[in-house]
Amino acid sequence: MRQKLSPEDEFNMNMDEVVKVLLKEGKISNSAVQKVIEVGFDKANEYMDKLEEYGLILPLGSKRGARKLIPNSISSEVREILSKYGYNKDEIEVKQNEE
Repeated sequence: MRQKLSPEDEFNMNMDEVVKVLLKEGKISNSAVQKVIEVGFDKANEYMDKLEEYGLILPLGSKRGARKLIPNSISSEVREILSKYGYNKDEIEVKQNEE
């Protein structure tokens, strides 16, 4: 029988998937988070808020839709968070998106 994950472990596991999408696409939206980890709107918002808190995405502002990864602004705290997910800043390839 599989052991149930703690809420913190489940959040971290899901955040790993969200970060992978963000790094691959260079942007992420609430609806993308919902699809990737199969959660509702409010839970997806929690992940978006965390990404913003970590300094990985721009604040929402007045423009709706996907929020872009902030290039070259990865602080030491964020590098530590990403390293927890197995990422090395020098190895991260961010898809460049045009406006």
